[in-house]
Amino acid sequence: MLDYTLPMTAEESVFAEEHHDTLCTYLRVHKLPFDDFYDIAVFGYLRAVRKYLARPELQQYKFSTIAYRAMSCDIHHSKEYWSRARRRGEVCPLNEDHDSNDLRDTVSETLDNVISFEQLTRRITPMQRRIALLRADGYNNKEIAAICKIKRQDVEAEMENAKRRILTFQLDDGAMAA
Repeated sequence: MLDYTLPMTAEESVFAEEHHDTLCTYLRVHKLPFDDFYDIAVFGYLRAVRKYLARPELQQYKFSTIAYRAMSCDIHHSKEYWSRARRRGEVCPLNEDHDSNDLRDTVSETLDNVISFEQLTRRITPMQRRIALLRADGYNNKEIAAICKIKRQDVEAEMENAKRRILTFQLDDGAMAA
């Protein structure tokens, strides 16, 4: 595997300089503006120089064939990038009088949610937690049973027990809030 991050050798530099007209011809033949596409095509050209000199089996072809292909790939990828839809995010100005309270409320709600989640996870068993995580990852009951080395019915029973504990927790939490 060639390391394209290393500087070119003296031999590669001389070869690239001697065949530089290949790059210019490529841009002219494909009617690509020199100022816009030289910086893109040159990287493919220099990769082709390094590859052509490092791999003797390529020397059965004309260098221009190898170089044209490498430059075409780089031009194609850059055109693909330019035509890709851009993501646009909406930036709203911050109204400190109005928005700062909202931020504090959000932080407070998040903290309450984390505390509630920690209390909830203490109510279910490690096996129930593991089954819930596997379900969240998209595994079905049969696959979960195989992974946990338990019966399929035990997976269903564990999830029913977990649901019951969660509902009990929510009812207890709601009663305390009232």
